[in-house]
Amino acid sequence: FYSGLDVIKDLRRVGFAQPIVSLSASTRLNEQQNSLDAGANEFLIKPANRSSITNVLLKYLERE
Repeated sequence: FYSGLDVIKDLRRVGFAQPIVSLSASTRLNEQQNSLDAGANEFLIKPANRSSITNVLLKYLERE
């Protein structure tokens, strides 16, 4: 089983430097911290509303 956290870790391990936004339906309290520890820049919970997705995208697009 290859989880999303594994994917994030592998991307960071090979030098992927672009922002990663983790999106999860999990209600576990530690899910957000696990994603951030794996290398995600942001964490959103499903169902994510349009406003939260837009805010995250704008945050990183403005850096370009």
